Amino acid sequence: MQAKITFPHAGEYYVVFKHLLANLGYEVVLPPPTSQKTLDIGIKLAPAQACLPFKITLGNLVEGIENGANVVGMIGGKTGICRLAYYSEMYQKILADNGYRVELLAVKAKKEFWLNVKKHHPELTLHQFMKTIRGFWRRLVIFELIRERSLEIRPYEINRGDCTRMKRRFLRKLEQTTDSYGLKALKQEISKGFDAIPIDKNRKIIKLGLVGEFFLLIDQFSTMNMEEFLGNNGVLLKYSLSFSEFFVGSLKQKRFLDNYLPTHNNQVYKFAQKYITRPIGGHGRESVGEAIVFKQKGYDGVIHLYPFSCMPEVVAGSIVPKVSADWGIPILSICMDEHTGEAGFQTRLEAFTDMIKRKKYPFTAKNE
Repeated sequence: MQAKITFPHAGEYYVVFKHLLANLGYEVVLPPPTSQKTLDIGIKLAPAQACLPFKITLGNLVEGIENGANVVGMIGGKTGICRLAYYSEMYQKILADNGYRVELLAVKAKKEFWLNVKKHHPELTLHQFMKTIRGFWRRLVIFELIRERSLEIRPYEINRGDCTRMKRRFLRKLEQTTDSYGLKALKQEISKGFDAIPIDKNRKIIKLGLVGEFFLLIDQFSTMNMEEFLGNNGVLLKYSLSFSEFFVGSLKQKRFLDNYLPTHNNQVYKFAQKYITRPIGGHGRESVGEAIVFKQKGYDGVIHLYPFSCMPEVVAGSIVPKVSADWGIPILSICMDEHTGEAGFQTRLEAFTDMIKRKKYPFTAKNE
């Protein structure tokens, strides 16, 4: 039977993972864009205490299965001290209990991924597999370039919406580009495209760092398109963690280097050491350390996002007020769940950013 695979949307990262799985020989069944219906499915099937990312991704998978998928792909699983390690087992049990009998494929930077893909596609050689992974990596880097440039330019754009339209245009091109030469040309086109957007460099903007639970950092539905809302309100937003860093960070070799060499993460761990002395799962320790790194880099404030019941980030959330006081940087910590309303969420963001703007530009009118 043909292996038809589906996977969670994870914001717009589906553009990259769709190509990876298709190039490995799978028939990709893309679930519909994440919506309230997706979340409602997850809420209905997941345990009440499950976090928001689990409910959303579960809903994605059900919608993909109902569209014909018989395999589900999931990032990570079965290792680590975060509850993400149990997602795969929970998915399988919940799906089976509700009549969805599918196989799970753990997508991770481990030998296990190669072996599981090989079971579905015995004709696939290791050389072909590694070539596909290299292509996936190139595509991932380009995707993150598009996202990064849009975050940098949006607060300065003269014509509101230019940046969003440019981002969507390049994401469509990335989705349609199939060869390495096309990807190389696209990378150059991206830089020229964003540079051509009319901007006002004299605009008084603020710079905020974003830390917290990984899924909330990459999924626009979960955060109600926060990055566009903030960008349109004069905020240059910088994420502390990208998917590429998350993917590489799962390698034991990378964790070893971060513990003993002066890498970025090594610096983050040193800053966090005063508050959290050991790994606590997820990216709780990183949330604390990255907030301090943002202060060192001259950012005006930090937003800390975490889902209700996420233990590592709940711990980090209890620490960030102390970090804020010690380092003199404003930090807004927001807990997200299925009951979070868009109006209330945006009001908190607006109040936080207005406070920072008044402090940074005390003699400037609020809407200037």
